[in-house]
Amino acid sequence: MRRPKAALREAVTRRWLGRAREDIAAVAADTRQAAPERLRTWLTTLFAAKRKLLSEDPELFATYRVLAAEHSDAAADHVAALIEQLRAIIADGVTAGDFTCADPAATARTVFDATVAHHHPAHAPEWQAPGAGAALESICTLLINGLRFR
Repeated sequence: MRRPKAALREAVTRRWLGRAREDIAAVAADTRQAAPERLRTWLTTLFAAKRKLLSEDPELFATYRVLAAEHSDAAADHVAALIEQLRAIIADGVTAGDFTCADPAATARTVFDATVAHHHPAHAPEWQAPGAGAALESICTLLINGLRFR
């Protein structure tokens, strides 16, 4: 059984992460945009959301960093939701003929892992570095080109 303080910390973090995920979920659900551009927008929106969380509430972000390091349920659920959004974008791209991959779920996890420096809280100190946004753009281009149907 969880201690009350730990349970409260998880609940507050879960709610906080849920609010941050709203913009990202909206991008994932916006099928008016082609999958390649939606993937780029989703990744850059995730990066912007994480930077915003860090700047708006550093103390709560520090709590999130601890929970992520502890592999908490809140952090694990957050990651699972994000990977599911990626899976949906990639699957839409496969259906539309924009992307080619045998397993959109595995590919989503790979894309998530490839961009870890731009969303995992352990990398937060690097997010304000000059060129961080440009580096993500380069990674997006590489990933999208790698997924394109040949």
